[in-house]
Amino acid sequence: MSVQAVDDARRWMGYHSIGTVHLLIDIQADIEDCVGAARDGRGGVVAHSVRSLVLRCLGVRSLGAGGGVPDFDDPLTDPFHGLPDEVVEEGLGLVARCARATTQEELDDVTADVLAYARAFERDLGFDEPPPSIRRPEGLYPALRVAREILPLNEASGYPLALPSDWLPQKNDKAAAAGKEQR
Repeated sequence: MSVQAVDDARRWMGYHSIGTVHLLIDIQADIEDCVGAARDGRGGVVAHSVRSLVLRCLGVRSLGAGGGVPDFDDPLTDPFHGLPDEVVEEGLGLVARCARATTQEELDDVTADVLAYARAFERDLGFDEPPPSIRRPEGLYPALRVAREILPLNEASGYPLALPSDWLPQKNDKAAAAGKEQR
């Protein structure tokens, strides 16, 4: 399932940093929603979760294959740019299978394939094992720990930051703090 090796260091960095953030925040949530909904026989939720998961995986893979930084809120984003047809067909075929699943057995079968699809994406990002879930009472701390290691590389590459800027310390925090002290 792996797309070609990324030759450009900046593109490789963008693929891994942005891909990791999408994996930790969105894709893992889709995996957990899919598994829980399949267990409860809620096919519509499974189909929605799998569609989101597959489009995110394809969008990030597209970044590694020459596409732009994925913006999943933009209806004009092309999550397939640069991807081989068989990679797109595999992902969309999985979405179609989920949408057609009507029995518990079909939901269980397709969920197993979704998990395999997600694990392949995790391996492509460099994870030997599934990363820990960030959906827990402590909040996003595991994701922020990974992001702290990736952000300096991401910033140096010139790609947009993978995390929202309001989650990060501002460069002029010292100046702002000095301004507050003068008041």
